[in-house]
Amino acid sequence: MNPSLSLSQTACSVPHCSLTGLHAHHPRDCFFYLRDWEPARLQALLQKNNVEFNTEPPPGSQAGLCGVMEQKEEGVRFFDAPCGAQTQAGQAGLCEKHYREYLVSLINGHSLDPAPVYDLAELGAACRRYQLDCVRGDVEDDGAYSARLLRKLMADVPLGDKVPRKK
Repeated sequence: MNPSLSLSQTACSVPHCSLTGLHAHHPRDCFFYLRDWEPARLQALLQKNNVEFNTEPPPGSQAGLCGVMEQKEEGVRFFDAPCGAQTQAGQAGLCEKHYREYLVSLINGHSLDPAPVYDLAELGAACRRYQLDCVRGDVEDDGAYSARLLRKLMADVPLGDKVPRKK
């Protein structure tokens, strides 16, 4: 590495991004954004796109405890063990964190764009993030404004192919 060039001086290669240094630009279907969605909202996106998902635990799984294997640390020792967090009914025998991860993996695996279920505030934030014109028309009601922002966002900023997706 060139000693005169540090990460804090490196310009971003994304057009219109003025940030320097180490940072990321997440696509809107990234777990970074979707992890805060309630499972019911993630399920609604999947249902809207006719994607099946599990709600019942697999046969033979231990009731009430999440069995997803995780790497855990105890002192200087690492070991694999089940998550062990409490599960909730209707979440396929997984804790909420792992159930959200499962649903987002289905969304990504089917290349689903979450934008069609955004509310008006989320559409505005996404358009501003990508520096799209989001000026509201003088007589534009919420429905028309929302529909226009959604069309613009999906046309001008497609999800792209940088996220590994099943094709």
